[in-house]
Amino acid sequence: GSASSPRPERGPEPCSAAEFDRLFRAVQGQAFSDEKIQVLRDAAVDRWFTVSQVKQMIGAYTFSQDKVNAAALMYPRTVNQADWYLVYDAFTFDSDKRDLRKRLGQ
Repeated sequence: GSASSPRPERGPEPCSAAEFDRLFRAVQGQAFSDEKIQVLRDAAVDRWFTVSQVKQMIGAYTFSQDKVNAAALMYPRTVNQADWYLVYDAFTFDSDKRDLRKRLGQ
């Protein structure tokens, strides 16, 4: 390893626990489904997430379709996509899991 060897690329950093907590509370604080999704959509533009944060965020939504939408929105911004299969545990209904897989082309 000579001094001139390139440093390995570091992947994107997921948002900190404190930052995620603020976002989670902001989403929960919205009265309507479309507002909850909009807050997440805005935040996801310049933030990255972990699979465990995705699972937590799904819990902020009441309706199945919103849970699927939230997960689909966060998928491209998830740093550890190899662990994505764990996200499906956050869904109660098999139909939601199928819906999400279809959305993600899996």
